[in-house]
Amino acid sequence: MGNKELFLILSIFIFCIFLIGFVSSVEMITSSAGVQYGDSILKEFEKAKINQSINDNETNQTFVHVLIDLKDGSEADALISSFSEEEFKIVSYYNGSSSVGVLITKEAFNKLINDSRVEKVYYEVSIHAFDREKLLQDYIYTSNTLYCFNRFGNC
Repeated sequence: MGNKELFLILSIFIFCIFLIGFVSSVEMITSSAGVQYGDSILKEFEKAKINQSINDNETNQTFVHVLIDLKDGSEADALISSFSEEEFKIVSYYNGSSSVGVLITKEAFNKLINDSRVEKVYYEVSIHAFDREKLLQDYIYTSNTLYCFNRFGNC
């Protein structure tokens, strides 16, 4: 095995170690009720508090998007009904599912991590592969260009 191949293998190995460390950087904390939650949720509340970018204008509350894993999926309706609309907004829930996606306030989060029906709470990261506005603009431009070409010839 030559020096170049050894360097390449070592570089890939170091990159993989770095990537694993980067991906698994969320620390799970356990509440007094035994509920595990990511420290990234607390960080998001702090960030939102600082820049006030995720405020609900009606209630002036800061919300963070989280995913709740329940110990028993049949408890989901009871858990949801124990929160008011001002502190807890459902984003995704399928009847009978043991996971619920919600926008939640800091006060409701503190109540949630002390609820024995909850197993884990994760920060829900939104990842967009494409910029929807840019795709729409490109589509409209392309459609108009094709229409012009087909209708009038060379545009």
